[in-house]
Amino acid sequence: MPDPLVLAIATAAAGKGVETLISDGRSAVGALFRMIRDRLGRSGAPTSELDQVVAHPADVDRRDELVRVLSSEIAGDPEFADELRRRWQLARAEIDASVGGVRNEFNGSAATVIQARDITGGIAI
Repeated sequence: MPDPLVLAIATAAAGKGVETLISDGRSAVGALFRMIRDRLGRSGAPTSELDQVVAHPADVDRRDELVRVLSSEIAGDPEFADELRRRWQLARAEIDASVGGVRNEFNGSAATVIQARDITGGIAI
């Protein structure tokens, strides 16, 4: 099972990546993505795994590849792991604030997961 931190970052990249790329770039999420992009871009590849997730946010295989690569980077460099965790805490606070302080999390497996906010009236599934 992947590190929950790495999975959360990869999922945020898929959800917030494009938004961050077109924003002013001074956000905590933007700083986190730049750090990851710089780290993964050292291989000389034209695009990193992060760029692939941002470009194809619904592609679970690309997200899983980002998780694999980031997990490997963390395992091989404790200083990078510490900095990634520090920046993730800042980015997560920023993400939470952008959605009115609401945070939906799901860990595990299920056939269907529904997350919602501010439901008025009944729900039929």
